[in-house]
Amino acid sequence: MSTKRYVVVGGGISGLSACYALRAKHPAAEIVLLEAQNRMGGVIQTDRHGGYVLEGGPDSILRRKPEAVQLAQAVGLNPIGTNPGARGAYIYQRGRFFDIPPGVQSGIPTDVWALIQSGLLSWSGKARASFDFFLPRITQPDEDIALGRFLRYRFGDEVVERLAAPMLSGIYAGDIDQMSMEATFPHFKELEQTYRSIVQGARRTRPPASPGAGPRPSLFATFAGGLQSYIDALTASLEDVDLRVNTPVIEVVPAQAGLAEVVTGSETFVADGVVIAVPAYQAAILLYRTARMVANVVGAVSYANLAVIGAVYDGSSEVPSDKTGFLVPRNEGLRMTACTYVSSKWHYPDVPAGTVLRAYYGRAGEDVLTLGEQDLTALYVKEMHQVLPRLGMPAYLKVFRQPQAIPQYQVGHLRKMGAAIQQLRTDCPHVALAGSYVDGVGIPDCVRRAYAAVDQLG
Repeated sequence: MSTKRYVVVGGGISGLSACYALRAKHPAAEIVLLEAQNRMGGVIQTDRHGGYVLEGGPDSILRRKPEAVQLAQAVGLNPIGTNPGARGAYIYQRGRFFDIPPGVQSGIPTDVWALIQSGLLSWSGKARASFDFFLPRITQPDEDIALGRFLRYRFGDEVVERLAAPMLSGIYAGDIDQMSMEATFPHFKELEQTYRSIVQGARRTRPPASPGAGPRPSLFATFAGGLQSYIDALTASLEDVDLRVNTPVIEVVPAQAGLAEVVTGSETFVADGVVIAVPAYQAAILLYRTARMVANVVGAVSYANLAVIGAVYDGSSEVPSDKTGFLVPRNEGLRMTACTYVSSKWHYPDVPAGTVLRAYYGRAGEDVLTLGEQDLTALYVKEMHQVLPRLGMPAYLKVFRQPQAIPQYQVGHLRKMGAAIQQLRTDCPHVALAGSYVDGVGIPDCVRRAYAAVDQLG
């Protein structure tokens, strides 16, 4: 080929970001994106019924990881932050709402007095949390450990079950007792290695407040029309990329002269480089003949099934405007894991009056998608009436089914992925991996990994 050709497999945020990076790096190259579904965006999907914004997947971008916001700005989008008047969330425990105690960082209590004053924990649970000040280290510099094991050792079961697990495993929809600390919250290990006490380490590493700096900027961002606006703007920026939907890929195999072949049901693309930006279980199928060891490793990554239910309520409601929602510990007997007060958390412009909620379903060990749409709707109405009995019935409700939505980062995950990527460089150096299963599930992580995959191709 006189002109270089690159093929990206997968049209989620990872694949679209890879196309953007390829175009910037190879302005004259032919770039083809192949997406099996009938739309771009993957798990990102936004329902804009009646002018409201209901997210079916993630609802925000973490600002402290700048890659996603920088890319959004490059394609002409200006992010909006969370409502500054809504700070923190509740824990729904024993049929009551409890404030998350001040000073809790990523599920870790750093303000002992605030924890003592909180009614969330029993006195024995509060006493057990104080053991962190005295316990020796449990981590080893060169070993991974389950996040739950680490937190239970340092703070006890109550802190884990009532604070840490709802806050942390909610991000990954996973089992905190199997979750890799190295892959999810490596700074916990760094704090213990450096300071021994996690509480003391978190205090000492907390950025000092700047006098007269005003309120802290929002940690999270979205866009006026929701995250679908991100997908739309990024897709529009790729006007000279051949974007194809309804085009599933069968396999990726080596070709002559160090090239690679991407095989679909009707066509074979010979490419100078390929970015595979699909979920791990699909990547394993594509690589089975090309790189058996890599396929086995990525194919072993498990996923959580999720359901997200968005609802709009007319008129006034009992939902507070100063909180972003609530989290539900496993032992409460609800299948709901969390609820976002969308209309309190985000002030989307030009949205009609009303109360908007978003409930999450899906825990490790539970398959919520065995329920049909009607059953999920009935479950939501029943549980929301139990939690917020004066809320009434929704004027509009949307069920988003998300099969195999979030990869599970179990102990040793990053080491296995690192070995797989290194092996793929040997087996097929013109193929690179991107996606949320590699080394980060958030949107900024996906953008960063996509750029790294493009750099790997050279």
